[in-house]
This record gives sequence, structure tokens and C-alpha cells, in this order.
Amino acid sequence: MNRKAQAEIVVIVGVVLLAVAVIYYATQGGFTPSSVPQGVYQKQKLVHESFMGMARKGSEKVLGVMEMHGGYPTAELLGGGGYQIPPYTVFMDEGIPYWAMCEKDLSPSNKNITRWFELSMENYIRTHISEITSTYKNASFDLSKLSVSASISSSPHKIDITINLPTKVDGYSVQGNLFPYKFSISTKLGEISDFARDFSKAQSSKRFLEVFTEASIYFSKDAEDENPKLPTAGVLTNCGEVIFRTPQDVSNYLREIAEYVITQTLWWQDMPVDTSKPKVYAINREIIGKEYRDLEISMHLPDNFAFDTAEPIIITNDEPVYTSPFWDAFKCMTLYGMTYSVSYPVIVRVKDPLSGESFNFAVMAFVDGNDKKMAPGKCEDIGQGNATAKQLNCSANLTVVDESGKPIYGAVAAFGKVVIGVSDSSGRIEGRIECGNRSLSIYKNSSYDFYARNVSSSKINGTYVLHRVAEFYAHFRQISITGTKETALTCLVENLTDISFVDLDSGTRKFTITNLDPKSADPDCMDSSACRECKGCNDEDCLDSCGECASGCIGGVLEKVKVDYAPSGRYDFDAIILDTGKLKEMGGFISKYEIKANTTQLYFNIPLENSLLWLIGDNYKISDERKGELAENLEDVCGMNPVSEKPYQNAIMTSNCTCVNLRSILDRFVGSCLRQEEISGLFCKCPTGTPYPSGCSQPCSPGPCTSQVCPPNPPPLCYDCCASPSQMANLLGSKCNMKVIFSCG
Repeated sequence: MNRKAQAEIVVIVGVVLLAVAVIYYATQGGFTPSSVPQGVYQKQKLVHESFMGMARKGSEKVLGVMEMHGGYPTAELLGGGGYQIPPYTVFMDEGIPYWAMCEKDLSPSNKNITRWFELSMENYIRTHISEITSTYKNASFDLSKLSVSASISSSPHKIDITINLPTKVDGYSVQGNLFPYKFSISTKLGEISDFARDFSKAQSSKRFLEVFTEASIYFSKDAEDENPKLPTAGVLTNCGEVIFRTPQDVSNYLREIAEYVITQTLWWQDMPVDTSKPKVYAINREIIGKEYRDLEISMHLPDNFAFDTAEPIIITNDEPVYTSPFWDAFKCMTLYGMTYSVSYPVIVRVKDPLSGESFNFAVMAFVDGNDKKMAPGKCEDIGQGNATAKQLNCSANLTVVDESGKPIYGAVAAFGKVVIGVSDSSGRIEGRIECGNRSLSIYKNSSYDFYARNVSSSKINGTYVLHRVAEFYAHFRQISITGTKETALTCLVENLTDISFVDLDSGTRKFTITNLDPKSADPDCMDSSACRECKGCNDEDCLDSCGECASGCIGGVLEKVKVDYAPSGRYDFDAIILDTGKLKEMGGFISKYEIKANTTQLYFNIPLENSLLWLIGDNYKISDERKGELAENLEDVCGMNPVSEKPYQNAIMTSNCTCVNLRSILDRFVGSCLRQEEISGLFCKCPTGTPYPSGCSQPCSPGPCTSQVCPPNPPPLCYDCCASPSQMANLLGSKCNMKVIFSCG
């Protein structure tokens, strides 16, 4: 029984092995179908090999073309017909279809990609079957029954392809192990298309590219004028300051933003939060839902991409803002806020190392800035915020020159929101404009003043002057004038330690220069009780509290201030020195002066008001008439101009040349720069009641004062001159930087 059972088992195993061997050799072409003569079968094998070679070549071409075009076939692959071309952009001279546009996910299904691959293969076979029939005249193919079946797999990475195309050789049908035609090609198409689908779905719902774009605009780097390349929100505090961007500038800066986003985005990492480093973005599992770490991914802009920008950015700061109800000093301040509508395609490129090709698909990012804020927008709104086509029925012919009449090259002119053009080497700008009244803006760069006036299109033609902005240091000096011409006049020049405002008025524009040090002010000063009381009151009863508030908030002052916003030209200067504790003007002047383009230093010599009536009175402002008088005294008495490009020495003018008067001047003003022995060497002291010079302790040099005799009852100190006035002047000039003017009659 046991032996018989064993024998039966051996027989069964042998049958199974025989069946396996039959199947193996049949699939390897080892057996000839019984209905096909051996010679014909050998011909069929040759036809089969040729067809498989052609089909493999076709599959690789179809795969390469479809990967290049984001899984879509081309009309050439499909052979025309009813193929509907999807929305696309151009990259590497090829049309790249959108898988996502704004809020819409347009990604094709894996089923569609598979079907397009099958149809493309069928068309390839139809158009290339002649390669086989031309070589094998005895082979025929029934193309009416051609069908291709493909299976795209992510794991393992391949496409299995089955081609059903009835074939005859010498009248015998190809069958058995030679039919249907089956093979596989290696590719990561399945995994890559899964990634592209997840990316597109996340982008259309979470709009992360728009978020990255908005952030990059807000963190826009500074241009040469030290303002953001793409200004969004801020404040201009310098009078005459301007932010100007040509349409080409805006286009270039927006491209920089787009390039920054696509090159500074990390894959499969968390977004860095180090604020000390440049902003970097990240796409990770949280955004897409799955990580594809083994894929090599990059992002690009389309070929020759540029933003189509028609309007310039012009932000000017020329409106005065009064800083206090108690005096007329002001500064210029302009608050601005800007948004941008930005749409651009992004090509996502994924390397397929198995096929040697790259899979490319596109997404459209759109930031809508039409509602005074920037947010992801709908593609249907792209371009809605742009101005409608303007009727440019008028023309403009301008010439732009500087203050010397020299043509300015590269100045940009805009009429309303229409850019007229850029000046050539002769300063000419010609272009079409809208008819009517508009704001004419002309701007070169921050080295020149801007022109901004309302102009009629009928009167626009002419020559326009852009004044060069002078870059200079403004120095603040206070001048004390004491005494009278009958006794002695002294003009003492000192650094200003109080706050001062100097207004420059050109007739059409007004600028303010102040010696306030903004860095020294306490930002919390307005929280003091004095400031709170001052805020709630607008009459003179609040002057004490407002003065206390002002004193606490001003901080320090500067000896010199850099000014880079006042263009060359003639100005009316109106200067004041302010006692912030009393909110009173202590001095000032009204004068005229011309600032030249090459001015580098400007000195404000501000005379103090010494009227006791003013100090104890209720007048908190010095009248324009009195300021004029102070300026005249400064020029007549001290020989100084209120505004100058050179520093003046400390000055003393005296018409009383008595030694007592000269000694009192020296003791008062120059004790810090002359040693006591140097001062004593200029004078000698007469003993009481003793005639000069017999009673002097040392001989005195002859001079204009040698006739002086000490009176019988002299004051406690009675001096006579040991040196001539010219010797005194030389010593004071060399040691004390003091100008001495003797008017001894």
C-alpha cells in the first residue's frame, strides 16, 4: 500500500513538472504551435522581435513626451482628432499644462494619464507599423483590432504594456507565446504623478505659494533710496522725500520676488523661524499630506517670463504736519499703504531617474491686491484691477533739464497713470497721453528733486527743470549780542543746546530742518502726567504742563544734521530757538539764501532775543518784524550772515577801548582759552590814586590807552593797557578763535 501510494505521488509530481516545462518552453519559444509549420514559426519570431523593438521605442518616446508635458499627450502623439488642449504655459520651448490654477485643482486622474498613454501608443503603432511591413513583406497586421492596455505602477516603478494586434505571417496567425505582445518599461511616472496630484490639490486649497509671495513682498529688500523695492506700508518723515519706481522697476522687483519664492523653498522640512536670517519657506507633510523624499524636485519660471506692469509708483512727502498748537514749527510726514496684484506661473519639475526624463507641470499663483489688502485670489479676477484701456488721443513733447540748463538723461515722466516715456540724451520725452487735466510727474532719481503739478494736456509741452538735491550738513549756532555801541558790543558764537527749527520756503515747497536728535527721545514720554494734561487742554492754562511735557519728550539735540532732501534754489529762511520749558521763542531770524547744488556745509547763525520785556511778557512768538531786526543786528554788529556756508569766529566788537572794558570782556569770554598769565601780560594794574605809569609795578607798552590816569577814587580794579589792540586781536584770534573788531574812534 505504501509503495503504491508513493508511486502515485511520483507520477503526479512528474506530470506537474512536465506541465511547468511545457509552459516554460512555450513562453520561451521553445515549442512550435502544432498548426504552424516550423519554418513559418521562425519567421513569426523574427516579426515578433522587430515589432517588440518598435513598440519599446514607441513607449519610451510616448513616456518622454508625456513626462515633459506633465502627463498629457501632445496632439502629435494622439494623431489629432478631438483632443482638447489644456491651459498651459511655456517652459524650455514646450507647452506645460496647468495642474492647478488659483483655487481650481485641474490635475488629471491616473486613469486619464493611463488612457492617454494607451491611445498614444496605438497611434504610434499605426504610424510606425510600416517599419515592420516594409521589411517583412509576408507579415500583415489587423489595425482595425489594435488595442493597447497599460498599467502604471508606483511600486514597483514601471509600466506594464500589453498590445493586442492580430498578426499573420505567411497566412498563419501569430499565437501562443508570441501573442499578445507584452513588455514593461521602468519609470517613476506613477509616483511622480501621485506627487503632482497631491501638490496641486494642496496648492489650490491652501494657496501656500501665494502666502510665500505675500510674505516676500512685505519683506522686500531696500532699493538704493533706502526704501523697500516694493513699498507696502510705511511713513516718510523727510520733507521732499520721494519713493519712485518705474513700471520696469516694479516688473523687475516682482520677478525677484517670484524667483525668491521658488528658490528659497525647502522640501520636506519644517519652516525655519530664525528671524536673524533671511526668510525661508518650506513644503512638508503638513502642507501636502505625504512626503516624497526620494524625488528630486525643483521649481522654475516660464521662458522669458516678465510681469506686465503699466503704472509707476510715485509716493511724495511734501505736506507739512504741524507738531504743536503752540508754535508753527512742523515736519513733513506722509503715511502710505500699497498692495499688489501678482499672478505668475510656477513650473514644478521632477526628475525621473529611471526614464532619464523630467516630469513638468505648472500651477498658477495669484495674489489679489484690489481690496486694499493682499490675499489669494480667483483666476477669474486676474487683471480686473488694472485700468481699462485708455484713450491716448493727445501727445506730449517735454524737455527736462537741470538748474544750469543741462539736459537730464533717464528722467521718467508720467501723466496721470500713463507713463509718457524716458528722456533721451537731449532731455526730450515724447509720447501719447490722455487728454484733459492730470498730474504730471517727472522724476530722475533721489539725487534730483521731483516735479509734480496738475497740468492740462493742451499746455503740457515745454521745458521742465529738476533741481539737484544738495547733500549738506546743517550746523546750528546761537549768537549772543550784548552791550551798546556807546559802551561795548560783543557777539558770542556758541553751539546751540536748545531746540531749533529752520523752515526753508521756496514759494511752492516747504522744508524743515531741526537739530532734534530722534534717537535720544524717550518713546514712553507721552505717558507722563504732564503730557496727559497737555493733551486734554488747548488754552494757555496748559502751557506749564505742555512745556514740561515737551522738555521731557524732546531728548537731546545735535550740533549738526545731515540734510539730503532740499533741492538747490533760493529760499526764505525762517529760524527760531525754542525754550521748551516755557514754549517760548528765544531767538530767530528771517533771511533769504540760495542753496547751490554743490553746497556741503550750511551754518545757521541764530541771534538770541535779549529783550527783558519779551522774557517777562506773554508773547510766545517773536514777530517777523523783530526777527528781521535780529538778522540786521547780526549783520551790522557782528558782520555775520544768518545763513552761510562758512563758520564764523566768536566775535567781539567794541567802541570803548578803555583797558577796564577790555579786561572785563576777556575775563567774561576768554578765560577758558587764555591762561591767566597771558591775560595779565596784556594789562597792568595801577595802585589807587597813583598816576600812570609811575605807580605801575611793571612798565607798560605805549598804546592808545597810555593817557589814562587812574582816578583818585578808582573802582577796586583799575587797569591800563600793556599791549596794543592789534596785539590783543592777534592773540585772541590765534588762541581763542575769536574775531575782535575795535572801533575806538
